[in-house]
Amino acid sequence: MGRLENSDIKKVIWALFAVWSIGFALALSTEFRHHLDAARELARAEVRTQYDWMVTLRSWLASHGGVYVPMTERTPSNPYLNVPEKDIQTPSGKKLTLMNPAYVTRQIYTEFYGKIGMKGHLTSLMPLNPANGPDEWERAGLEEFEKGSLEKFEFANIGGIQHLRLMRPLFVEKSCIPCHEKQGYKLGDIRGGLSLSAPAEKYFVKAWEGIRSSLLTYAAIWLAGAAALYLFSSQMLKSTRERLLMQNENARLAGAVMHAADAVVITDGEGNIEYVNPAFEEVTGYCLNEVRGKNPRVLKSGRHDKAFYENMWRAIQAGRVWRGKITNRKKDGSLYEEEMTISPIVGAAGAIVNFVAVKRDITREAALQKSRAYFTDITAHELRTPLAKLHLVQNLLKQLEAPGSAGSRIEDVSIALRESITSFDRIVSATALISDMTRTGIERPFVRDFIYYDITTALETAKNNIEAAQRNIKMEMDVADIPRHAVVMGNRGMIQQALDEVLSNAVKYTPDGKSIIVRAFVLNGLVHVDVADEGEGIPEDKLREVLIPYFSLENPLTHSTGRYKFHGGGLGLGLTVAKLIMEYHNGALAIANRTDSAGTLVALTFPLASEEMSPEVVV
Repeated sequence: MGRLENSDIKKVIWALFAVWSIGFALALSTEFRHHLDAARELARAEVRTQYDWMVTLRSWLASHGGVYVPMTERTPSNPYLNVPEKDIQTPSGKKLTLMNPAYVTRQIYTEFYGKIGMKGHLTSLMPLNPANGPDEWERAGLEEFEKGSLEKFEFANIGGIQHLRLMRPLFVEKSCIPCHEKQGYKLGDIRGGLSLSAPAEKYFVKAWEGIRSSLLTYAAIWLAGAAALYLFSSQMLKSTRERLLMQNENARLAGAVMHAADAVVITDGEGNIEYVNPAFEEVTGYCLNEVRGKNPRVLKSGRHDKAFYENMWRAIQAGRVWRGKITNRKKDGSLYEEEMTISPIVGAAGAIVNFVAVKRDITREAALQKSRAYFTDITAHELRTPLAKLHLVQNLLKQLEAPGSAGSRIEDVSIALRESITSFDRIVSATALISDMTRTGIERPFVRDFIYYDITTALETAKNNIEAAQRNIKMEMDVADIPRHAVVMGNRGMIQQALDEVLSNAVKYTPDGKSIIVRAFVLNGLVHVDVADEGEGIPEDKLREVLIPYFSLENPLTHSTGRYKFHGGGLGLGLTVAKLIMEYHNGALAIANRTDSAGTLVALTFPLASEEMSPEVVV
């Protein structure tokens, strides 16, 4: 080995050392930002919790018209509160004064700052109490609220100390009118905001502890890597050719894994994750730092039973390669389907030291296959229903040739043609909808949608259609538990179609003189819509089949096709389309027989968006 070769090797080693150091510096910087971002999110969450607590307390006080407390020097009569019986006297002679929500808020944050750890007050562009006037930051926030903003949040310097500040708008409610009507406010107006501020230093204590811990860990890893590089360079100088070949091979392997289009997961012999490539991060939403050291069960969807995972684990522990399809859950909670191959890696001692999983996302492919299956159902079988009616038309036309029968037969021909056209139109519309939801690269836009108005619109449409169909059915509605500002993310037209399909199905199986009960409410972050009819119910062995495309409890050839006619014979697409729409919106549709009386209950659930909107943003 000549000097030139030794010099080249040393250059390579120094270059690797530089890359190693720069890479670790970048990784450490990323880790630092992660800790600081986590601290900021913790601060934001804590201040929001304090905000929610105070808004709840204010709502309680407002709902009771305020609270009377003994009048003292600390709590004098509120000169800015102009309501009857503001100050009263008990039979025993004790003087009481009425504290409204604004007075209570100011006193809590003034006198209990040491316990709460933050300051706060109500502010407005037109305050009753001049002391509640906004500072420059708050004034800017109030002006933003008038334009539709729902929150102002930032870290600001106050008196030389870093503070976290948060302000949200307060809307005029019914209980606010007595005090603020004279200012010109109306129900639903923005009358001001609740402004909170807290010293930010306490939120970063844990962050700095994490940064120090990460610094020590990264330093140890860097030293270990540097030592490894030194030993590696020594071996390189002894056997240049072999080490260079090994280095090139490792570089190619690392690059192949890093840039692979399919997700790659490497675990230790116990199944704990050691490495994931960028494709994994893109598919699942989890980064390497979030899953390192964890078991792949973090992706578990709940769609497979215990035996499925036991068989998989038993196979790879025995040294066999496992291949199969599996449904997993992303970080955002959505489900996806993938083809996966798990290969055991055996060490020099003959024991399994690693498992390598190569995973290909086939969600779109599965959806496309499902779409093709639906289309096959349409073309191979379900088109027989309208085609049979067209054959009936053909026979009726032949009968028209007989003398004296034209008048009565023409009406039958017209009805059969109209029903066939309606059937074909329903099939085409449903097929187009299914295709839109499953076609790769094409998405119907989701917007922030007021679900209350979707529900009430669907109910009004159903009532009008019941009347048009001359049905004697009572529609009982209970939507009081749906806030008018409740928001879901979705496609408004598709949501209303799902509601219409469920309601028309309930009308179809409810006899005249009976009722349909619709109840809507919010529970555990979900919007629930329950539609209960007073029909005969569904046989237990048919409950699952009613959600199969084109399954119908009625014979479409012997019943009317009117969607709101009693026992109207449709194509069996309504509930199927509604279920697909719900799943497309990360929601669900469930059907069961009522337990309180005869009839069927269809339950729809939509995920509630994280924040409400003011009515001004309705489009």
